[in-house]
Amino acid sequence: MNDLIQGEKLKELLNEVVTPFLTPLGLKWRGDYFWIGENNKSMRKVVSYGPSKGGIGWLSYGVCLDFVPLKSGNKLRYFKTEKSVKKHVWVCGGQEISQWTNDNVKHSITKAIMRDMNNIEVWFKKVPSLEELRNIVYTQLKEEDIFFRYPSPMYVQAFIEAKLGNIEKGLGLLEEYLSWAGEEENIKSLMRSKLVSTK
Repeated sequence: MNDLIQGEKLKELLNEVVTPFLTPLGLKWRGDYFWIGENNKSMRKVVSYGPSKGGIGWLSYGVCLDFVPLKSGNKLRYFKTEKSVKKHVWVCGGQEISQWTNDNVKHSITKAIMRDMNNIEVWFKKVPSLEELRNIVYTQLKEEDIFFRYPSPMYVQAFIEAKLGNIEKGLGLLEEYLSWAGEEENIKSLMRSKLVSTK
């Protein structure tokens, strides 16, 4: 019988297989689909598993930025704790993971982390500082899926520029983002005020 592995059983398998690979990088399993590092200069390394329709999913990796708020209802919310971690800048892994028992889920997870591990290590080595991260996001701004990524690289880049002291440049990027993002006026105002007050 081809059963779908999900919920606690899937989390157990992910922890069993993936955690030993990520522990040397300073990431720890959060008990769900996330492995997270310590906050270092407002950045936190993150690896996560994203299940999707059809019983497949992918690992992705990136960083959580504690100074970039995202919309939550009619407010903007920051992500400063381990519990609230989100990926602000991220890359999707290259190996699909099957959650169907006929495909041997543990083997599928192992194959994915082994294939992605070198890219994960290399990517994390590229982002020891916000300056390096800024270069990565500018590269993402040139990619075709910019309008489908969440959060938008343009929005994140606006706050990175503000964090680095380039408020005017950050505001310009934010206005460019808001010109097509379709946000409500109160959210637009909140975004502008939060960006200006970024420290």
